[in-house]
Amino acid sequence: MLEGLARVLMTIRTGTITYSQNSGMLLPGYDRKTNILGMDDFAAPGFGFVTGQQNHDLSGDIQRDFARTAATNGWLVQTPSIFNSYTNTRTETINARLSLEPFKGMRVELTANRTISENRRSFFRWNSTLSEYVNDSPNEFGNFSVSMLTWRTAFSKDDGDFVNQIFEDVIANRTIISERLSATNTNSVLDAQSGFYTGFGPTNQDVVIPAFLAAYTGRSASKVNLNPFKQTPAPNWDITYDGLTKLPFFAKLFRTFTLKNSYRSNFSIANFQTNLLYVPGGNEVDAAGNFIPARQISTITLQEAMRPLMSFDATLKNGLLAKVEYNRDRNLTLGLTNYQVTEVRGKEYVIGTGYRFKNVKLPFTIGSKKPESDLNLRVDLSLRDNFTVIRKMEERQNQVTAGQNVLSIKTSADYVLNQRLNVRAFYERVINTPVISTSFPSANTNLGISLRFTLAQ
Repeated sequence: MLEGLARVLMTIRTGTITYSQNSGMLLPGYDRKTNILGMDDFAAPGFGFVTGQQNHDLSGDIQRDFARTAATNGWLVQTPSIFNSYTNTRTETINARLSLEPFKGMRVELTANRTISENRRSFFRWNSTLSEYVNDSPNEFGNFSVSMLTWRTAFSKDDGDFVNQIFEDVIANRTIISERLSATNTNSVLDAQSGFYTGFGPTNQDVVIPAFLAAYTGRSASKVNLNPFKQTPAPNWDITYDGLTKLPFFAKLFRTFTLKNSYRSNFSIANFQTNLLYVPGGNEVDAAGNFIPARQISTITLQEAMRPLMSFDATLKNGLLAKVEYNRDRNLTLGLTNYQVTEVRGKEYVIGTGYRFKNVKLPFTIGSKKPESDLNLRVDLSLRDNFTVIRKMEERQNQVTAGQNVLSIKTSADYVLNQRLNVRAFYERVINTPVISTSFPSANTNLGISLRFTLAQ
């Protein structure tokens, strides 16, 4: 065991974890003077405020209300005509990075991250009728993102009717999530006809989101975290291996030969905000009979990219460059107003080559001599296929709404005329062939010559 632990520790090259929190507060109506250290006679607004103390603790839980403290101490003007909002902002970011070298030639870079931004606003002002300060129209909004691991479902395929098993799992997971949530509310009982618990129906936001995350991360619906904001950051990676040139066969043919694999996956909530229909206690229901959540979320997104899934870059002994790359990506957007998943999937094949011709002399003179420099040629060919499928939960429909095959050809030639002037000729052509009849094919060509002149030397 100790030997195994020692081996693991020896593979670690560097590791960092950074945690940052930025918070701010704006309270209109403050009417005290500012003297020493930003305070009025060392009283208002208090040492805690001038040194950055906020209403929340490090975990984001509200511990106090500075506006109420200021009102109690008489630090605010007594006027109802304050139209600027009382604002509290908080952004929390966690980034982790670990560099490993399991053996010579292989480098693994692991990363994980999490970010949440919250903005609380209200109108804290004097109410002449009640003769007291009131906090009108409180509202909270923000966004959230966290690195995820959706590798288990990355290679799922559709059948001939574009039915996907992972999406079918989303639908099936909802009854499991509904049962788990029923334990949090004593007013929820099983509806034998639908199979769901009252208040936690098939279109309840708190049911659909965990069901979606469990299915596309490949986890059990019985174990997935029910709170989308409590997702633990998962590792993403970049893997590079250049040790093949140590083998005799590769050493004879290549100067360099590098293999790469990269994986990125991210879960994000672009916008959440206070649900104005929510009543503390959580027993109010909407028109569909679902308990109204405290936070309203319109869409959530899972973005996955393997760029590349696999690639190799090589330089042959004769100086010829070669690159082969295979990329995949997937974008899943769950709409919580229409209860449908929009899935955009793509795959791309890239082949590239290049060569440097040494000491190429041009047939004309500039100044008193003919230019002589290296000529760099490059050719890249890529073929990308992508399509969009809309999957509807309630209707159990899967419909292709967009898609295309994109062929891209790029060629270029670079030549350095002198220390300050570089000439580049290029030709690019992109051919777009749609896969559905409602779109039209297109082709774009871009060619020309660019001159880059450097003033600094």
